Amino acid sequence: MSNGHISISATMAAILWFQSRQSYPSTDKEAADQAKNLVANTEDKQGGINAEAATTPKPTTAGAAILNHEMQVTLAPDEGKEIKLDMSKGNKVQYTWSTDGGKANFDVHADSQTLGINYHQYSKGSSQSEQGELEAAFDGSHGWFWRNRTSNTITITLKTIGEYTDIKQK
Repeated sequence: MSNGHISISATMAAILWFQSRQSYPSTDKEAADQAKNLVANTEDKQGGINAEAATTPKPTTAGAAILNHEMQVTLAPDEGKEIKLDMSKGNKVQYTWSTDGGKANFDVHADSQTLGINYHQYSKGSSQSEQGELEAAFDGSHGWFWRNRTSNTITITLKTIGEYTDIKQK
């Protein structure tokens, strides 16, 4: 993760997750073709997320779209920012984020104006990088807040792939 790119193993994990959400292919060749297409559509030659694929929704059997993005936020000392995904209950997203410097305080949480939920915590801590899966507990905005508690400016790079309809920096 130190080079800022999703590794092949993380990509394969995303493929397996994606395929588990699909109807099963009828042949091994069909499964291999699906995996090759997903990798080809989401990675450039350096192993990063392809910008064209990041904007092209991939329909799933449940009617949601598989999107992927890479976003960066730069934080001055003691500055905080967040990135949120619009997700429906039960939808999942694979993510990885890392800083180009020291640790950042993070808070993974959600809210929903429609449902009257102001704050729902998933996790929090202090780290230089994290990865995992976020499953939406309800319809709403789900994502990450970071605060830079170091004395230097840091940049955080977030990569996502999964079932969401929009991504925004707030």
